[in-house]
Amino acid sequence: MTRGTGGAWPRRGGRAAARVAVAAVVLGGVAYVPGTVAVAQQRPTTVTVSIDQPAEGAVLPPGPVTVRGTAAVGDSSLPPDTALVLVVDISGSTNTPCAPSTILRCEITAGTGLLHQAALEGSVGSVAVVAFATTAGTADLSPPEVYDNPFTEYVAPGTDADHNGAPDTTTVLLSLDNDDNGENSDGEGGIGQFTPVGINVAYTNFPRAVTEAKRVAAAMPQRNKLIVFMSDGLNNGGSVQEALEPITDTIVFRTFAVGVDAVCGTASDPTTLAYIGYQTHGGCDTILDPTTLPDVLPGVVRSSLDGVFLTVDGGPERRIDVDGLPHSGPYSTPYETTVNNLGPGGHRVCVTARGKDLYGNGSATRCRNITINRPPEVDAGGPYDGLQDKDIPIAGTFTDTDGLSQSTTWSISPAPGTDESAECEIADAEDLTTTVRCDRYGTYILTLEGSDGVSDAEPSSTTLVLRNAGPKVDAGGPYTGQEDTAIAIVGTVDDPDSPELDTTWSVEPPTDTSPEPPCTFTAVGELSTLVTCAESGTYTLALTVDDGVNPPVTDRAELVVTKAPVPQGALSVGLTADPTPGYVGGLPVTVTYTVRNGGPVPMPGVRLTAPAPAGLAAGTPAGCPVACVLGTLAPGQVVQVQAAYIATTAVDIPVTATVSTTGPDIDPADNTATGRVVVRQPVLRVDPAAGPQGAVTNAIGTDFPPGATVRLSWDTGISETPGLVPVRPDGTFQAQVLVFHKDVLGPRLLAADPVTGPAFGRVATGQYVVMIRSLKPVAFVLRGDPRTFVLR
Repeated sequence: MTRGTGGAWPRRGGRAAARVAVAAVVLGGVAYVPGTVAVAQQRPTTVTVSIDQPAEGAVLPPGPVTVRGTAAVGDSSLPPDTALVLVVDISGSTNTPCAPSTILRCEITAGTGLLHQAALEGSVGSVAVVAFATTAGTADLSPPEVYDNPFTEYVAPGTDADHNGAPDTTTVLLSLDNDDNGENSDGEGGIGQFTPVGINVAYTNFPRAVTEAKRVAAAMPQRNKLIVFMSDGLNNGGSVQEALEPITDTIVFRTFAVGVDAVCGTASDPTTLAYIGYQTHGGCDTILDPTTLPDVLPGVVRSSLDGVFLTVDGGPERRIDVDGLPHSGPYSTPYETTVNNLGPGGHRVCVTARGKDLYGNGSATRCRNITINRPPEVDAGGPYDGLQDKDIPIAGTFTDTDGLSQSTTWSISPAPGTDESAECEIADAEDLTTTVRCDRYGTYILTLEGSDGVSDAEPSSTTLVLRNAGPKVDAGGPYTGQEDTAIAIVGTVDDPDSPELDTTWSVEPPTDTSPEPPCTFTAVGELSTLVTCAESGTYTLALTVDDGVNPPVTDRAELVVTKAPVPQGALSVGLTADPTPGYVGGLPVTVTYTVRNGGPVPMPGVRLTAPAPAGLAAGTPAGCPVACVLGTLAPGQVVQVQAAYIATTAVDIPVTATVSTTGPDIDPADNTATGRVVVRQPVLRVDPAAGPQGAVTNAIGTDFPPGATVRLSWDTGISETPGLVPVRPDGTFQAQVLVFHKDVLGPRLLAADPVTGPAFGRVATGQYVVMIRSLKPVAFVLRGDPRTFVLR
C-alpha cells in the first residue's frame, strides 16, 4: 500500500518565504463556488422537489389551481453517491501561529468539522485523509486492535472502529505532525495514526498531493469524487497539469488558500491552486484569517433548503411561502400554493426548489402540463318510444364553449325487467342524430357520452320504450257457398315482430238461425281452412289472432250460405271404335258404348239403343241393335256395351248410339253419341303384268296396315315365296319379284299375306304371264291375249 510520495523531509529553512494555503474540492458536476476562482457548470445536487398535485396532463375546470408537493435537501432516502478526500498541507510553514495554536491545528480543526458535517448530511459514502508537503501519503483509517492492523485508506463518514468516542478520521487528523520532534518514530513529520506514514515537510509540492488524492479517490466506490485541498504555501513542485490528467466530470477539486500571505493565483497558471479548481470545475477560496477556517470548511458539505418558487408558462418566478425556510439540511418540507386566473387551454406549471449541499448551490425543478377546460355538456334528449324491430330516431345535443373538438358516443342497454338477450343496433353511434333498433320490446337505457378532446362530459341517459306491434288481421271474404258444402276460406296476418302466433276461426250465428250455428271447420287454427254450414243463412266469420304480447285482434268477414239445389242426374253416352281403321278380312271392328251417370243422384230406367251401321254385318257381341235396358245407374256408375261389326268391302260409315232415362237429366244434349267405322281393302298389283323367264316384275301394294310386314308368294312355279316386305307409314310398299330362268311358263298370281301388324285377308294380283326366254329378237308380232298364246 502506498504510504507517501517523495523523499526525506527537507529543512524548514528550505521553504519559500511566501505561503499559499489552498483547499480543493472534487466532485461529479459543478456548482458556483465562492472565492477567487469560480466556475459555473451543471452538477449533481441533493436538492429535490416533487409535485403531487396537479397530476401530469390533468384537465381542470376554470378556477383556482392548487399546486402542492414536497421540497427537500440531503434526502437520506437516496444512496450516498460522493466520496470525500480531505487533503491537508503539513509542510513546515503550517507551524505559523493561528490562535490559539498553529495553521496546521486550524486545518485539523476545520477538517474535523468538515468530516463531521459529511457524516450528518448522508450524501457522502466514504472519506479519506491525505497529508502532503514535499511528499504525500494517505492515512490508514483502521485501528490495529480492530482490524488486525490492515491498511484502510477510506471508511464511511463518522466510523468509530476503536470505540473511543471520536470518529477514526478525527483520530488520524489529530495525529498529523509537521515537526521532526513529533510523535513519529522515525523523526519525520507525517501521519501518526493508525499506521505511521512519513511525510517530507521541507516544502510544498502540489503535483504529488494531487496525484495521491486522485489515486485514493479512484479507489473509493462512489461515482462522484469531492477533494478538499488546504495549503498555506506556494507550490514548489511545478506544474500540476500532468498530475490532473485525465480530467473527468466525476472529479472536482475545491481549494482553500489559508494564511495572511496566501493567494489562489491565476487560473491560467498550472502551478496554482486556482488552476486546479478551474480545470476540474471547482474553485478556490482565500482564507486570510486561518482562525475562521473551522467555520468555513464544514460549509463545503453543509446543506440547506433556501426556498421554493413557482413559474407559470415560463413567466416571472414567484416565491412560495413555506414556513421554516431557509432551513439547514438534511430537511424536507411540504409546500402548497394556488394559481389563479388561468385561461382555457394548456399551461405549464413549474416548481423550483433552491438550496445548497456539498455540490454547492443547487436547484431542482419539476413541471406539470395541465389543461384548463370547461367540460362539455351532453343531453340525450328523450324519452323515446316506438316499436321493436323498427328504426327509432334519436337526437342528442352537445354544448361546449372552449373545447378543441367534439366527439360523442351513444350506447344502449336493457333496463331491469327487459330481456337481457335483446340485441340492439345503433345506426351511427358517433352521430348525435341517428336511429336505434332493438329486437325485443321493453324499456332500454340510452346513454350519450361526449368529449371535447380535453374533458369528458357527464354522461346523459334517457329511456327508450319499445312496444310490440299488434298483429294486422284480415279475415278475407266475403264468402259464399251452399249448405252442407265445404267452403274455402283464407285469412292473412302481418306481424313480423311476433313469429309465434295463435290463430282461431269462429262463426257468429245469424239472427234467423239457431243460437248454435251448425258450422264446422276442418282446421280451426289454420289461416287457410274449410268451413261447412248445415243451414243456409248469413254468417259472420271471425278470425282472432293472439301474439302473446298484445290483446288479441279479431277481423270479421261475411259468409252467405244458400240452400243446395234439388239434385239432378247427369246421364251421358259415348262410343269408341277399335280398330280404327279395320281391314277387310281382318278382325271385326268393335264399338264400345259407354253410359255414365255423372250426377249426384241415381238415374232410373236407363235404356241404350245402338243400331248396326248400314253395310256392316253384326258379329259377336251383337250390341244393342234394339233398345237394351240398363236399369238404374248409381251416381258415378259407368256401364259399357260392346258390338262387333264385320265388313266385306272397304267402308267409311257413321255409327250412332242413344241413351234415355225416366229420371231428371241435367243435360240431355249428351245423351246421343256418334262416331265412324272405317274399314280398308288392301290392293296388290304387279307391273309389268308379263315377262320372260328370268325377268323381274314390281309388286306394288296400297291401303295396307302402316308398319306391318307382309309375305309375297306365287301360286305356282318354283319361286313360291319371293320374300317379306315392310309396309310404309302411308300404307304402301313396293318390291321386285324374280321369276327364275327355268320357271313354269304361263299365267300365275302373286298374293300378299300378313306377317306382323293388323290382320287382313289374303290379297292377290291379276295374272302375271311368264313367257319363254328368246335368244334373238322375235320377228313377229303377237296378237291377241298373251295369256292364251303359247310359243312353240
